[in-house]
Amino acid sequence: MNSPKTIQTDTIPETPEISTPDDYFATFKAISDHTRLRILNLLFHRELFVCEISGLIQHCDSTISAHLAILRDAGFIISERDGRWVKYRINPQPTNPFTKHMLRLLKQWLDHYHFYEQDIKATENINVRHTC
Repeated sequence: MNSPKTIQTDTIPETPEISTPDDYFATFKAISDHTRLRILNLLFHRELFVCEISGLIQHCDSTISAHLAILRDAGFIISERDGRWVKYRINPQPTNPFTKHMLRLLKQWLDHYHFYEQDIKATENINVRHTC
């Protein structure tokens, strides 16, 4: 009879302590969607307006706004009004330590695997005056 495998805890990255399970749930919900990962990847490279993200990902503004709200609620991104548009960027100081930890891991993972490289290349040609 085979004995059960044990998990090598020294290979699991230590995660910061947080106050409630809801912090974990919000973080995992935010990163459990392909579109939201694409949005995060874009925002790791530059600030963008909703209309620019919509054009790059080819979803309507309302769909992108719903995804952005989930990412914002989890603390991954912040927004700033710029005239009639809202600009989004990665949150440099998330209050949820787990979100901060996951941002670092996601950045490393996305940079390493280049899953959304075509999105990044497309940002080189984007112009807010022509897109929005």
